[in-house]
Amino acid sequence: MIKTSVIIPIYNVEKYLPKCLDSVINQTLEDIEIICINDESPDNCAKILEEYQKKDSRIIVLNQKNSGQGSARNRGLEIARGKYIQFLDSDDFYEPNCCEEMYNLMEKHTDVDVACFDCNIIYDAYEDKKNVDEHYLKMRFIGKTKVKPSMAHQLVDVNCWNKIFRKSFIDKNNLRFPEKLHYEDVAFFWFWITRTNYIYFYHKKLTNYVRRQGSFLGEIYEKSSTTIFDAFTVNEQIYDDLIKNNKWEDYKDVYIKSYILKIRWLINCFSEENYEKRRKLIDICSAFLSQFDIADFMLDESEKNWFQNIIKKNYYHYDAYKKYDISFVNPIYENSVNIVFSCDKNYIPYLAVTLSSIIENSSLNNKYDIVILNQDIYDYQKRFILSLCKGHSNFSIRFFDMTKYINNFGLDTLFTVNHITIAAYFRLFTGKIFYKYKKILYLDCDLVLTKDIAQLFFIDIKEYPIAAVPDVTISNLLFTKGFNQGAWNYFKKYMQDSLGFVSQKDYFNSGVMIIDIDKFNDIELEYLIDLAKRNNQFFHDQNVLNAAFENNYYQLPAIWNFQWNIKFHSINGCYKDMLPNDILALYEDYDIMPSIIHYTSHIKPWKDPYHTYANIWWEYARQSPFYEIILKDLYNKNQQIVNNYTTDMSIVKDISNYSKNRFNYYRCKLLANLTFGKMRKHYKDKKKKLKAKIKAVKQFLKEK
Repeated sequence: MIKTSVIIPIYNVEKYLPKCLDSVINQTLEDIEIICINDESPDNCAKILEEYQKKDSRIIVLNQKNSGQGSARNRGLEIARGKYIQFLDSDDFYEPNCCEEMYNLMEKHTDVDVACFDCNIIYDAYEDKKNVDEHYLKMRFIGKTKVKPSMAHQLVDVNCWNKIFRKSFIDKNNLRFPEKLHYEDVAFFWFWITRTNYIYFYHKKLTNYVRRQGSFLGEIYEKSSTTIFDAFTVNEQIYDDLIKNNKWEDYKDVYIKSYILKIRWLINCFSEENYEKRRKLIDICSAFLSQFDIADFMLDESEKNWFQNIIKKNYYHYDAYKKYDISFVNPIYENSVNIVFSCDKNYIPYLAVTLSSIIENSSLNNKYDIVILNQDIYDYQKRFILSLCKGHSNFSIRFFDMTKYINNFGLDTLFTVNHITIAAYFRLFTGKIFYKYKKILYLDCDLVLTKDIAQLFFIDIKEYPIAAVPDVTISNLLFTKGFNQGAWNYFKKYMQDSLGFVSQKDYFNSGVMIIDIDKFNDIELEYLIDLAKRNNQFFHDQNVLNAAFENNYYQLPAIWNFQWNIKFHSINGCYKDMLPNDILALYEDYDIMPSIIHYTSHIKPWKDPYHTYANIWWEYARQSPFYEIILKDLYNKNQQIVNNYTTDMSIVKDISNYSKNRFNYYRCKLLANLTFGKMRKHYKDKKKKLKAKIKAVKQFLKEK
């Protein structure tokens, strides 16, 4: 006589299956059958089962096309011959006396159809969930206990692998698991608990529950589950069963409480970026709950709020809308062009011009995933930036707030000068922030594209962590005569002594970089921050990146980072003698258009629109939602220049007569001391006016 049938569904558990099977064949209760259902497992489980079947004739192996645990367990129930039924998951394992102790308990308590036993929890992963697990699996009753409807909500766990069932009870009520659905154990739990009179709670740890990656629950915790909606299909099956068996009135309160709890839990198993699935979940639940009157249920205030908000489809209350401000970055497309910017509120208008140029030259064959690392930008600025994407379904723009990184790493204490702000250092964190990406393209905000940026992004950079264009001024000693030789020598010594950077020849411009995230992360973030703290002169984060990746970057063609300032910073055209032909052509040949025009140096086209290639920038500026703002800023700047010029002209004569005025000042000072009456007053007044002119000239020259 077979006393207990142990039913084990098996899928993709070759690492755990031997231990599971060993724990069953070595049970102290020998009169058992072990029904293993191979659910078309893709690994070596079939081979392992074949080997164990040869060892032990009690093992029965069934093979089926992949249909899920519910179907597998039902196959086992169809052929089971034991007086009692136990279920065991194939990644868990029994204590040696599990089957014997539970068999003896059920034999003693003949009016009990279901008994629960305790478990050990073994963590291969997710140990941070320990408190949650212990709370959920805790036994809240002792011994033989009469079933009450309240038990169905959080007082008894829904698992089937820590229970024993009387087979006659299962057969009498035709209890089965839903098939081809996850959460099948939830439905089975409701089916049996609403039909039995007593449950026995046996406080002994007789099974071992293994928490591992790759499991169904692991996918939920990692927000990667694709089967969350099955939970609500299962819940509707439970509702239908309660109605069919006249149990609704007894269980309606705990059912609705459980339904709401399921919403509260599972809606957070979608990331905020996955707002469409959150919205779908709300729609499904709203359609179901709308058939009920909330007044018919005994709910607490929190549950009532959830009930009402779900019915109203309050998407915004549950973050079921597209969010552009993100705190965690996931790739939004597959095989997309991934672009990263660093920006603050001052540079947003110019970033908009860069984005306009990217969109204008983009291809419908590509998808563009753009993330802006930012600090303190205004809401209206974000709306303006997002408006650029309207009508471009292949573009996504999101904003990542860097405040946490600024505070945690003390970025506001790092070296900055002129128009550069701490936003320049944000790119040091790309490896940490974009660790779920394979590759990103980092761009400065002061450039425009004349070709599809995808052509740059998909360049193969071989085994290198980054790809960049050499800095025309510094690298390979290609610097103009306008670049102070003494300063160059000092820079070279500074880079060697302070940052350990020797190869000045390979110094690159960090405004355009392709970054291989995995290889970039081979450099510790702490090392990059240490370099940033050591650096207190010259080129900010660019110094840091050059020191970190010395002799370890892929050199991109200069056409992908044309640095516009070389020509107009040159003295008497000396750059023609210093630059190689391929770079010189970008400055001299009017038929060649750079793919990226980078408006390097403190001279910018929005301030000085008179230089070569400034017109290209303004062409894209006119497409930007910030165009009027940029024009207003330019007007205000020029008006200030005009005002200053008018003021300047009033003292030009005084400057030219400075020596004469100075002589007359001392003359009047002397005569004021030698004369009396009206003449003395005349010379004092004249002395005072001359002093004011001299002072104004000194101040003017000082400011200039």
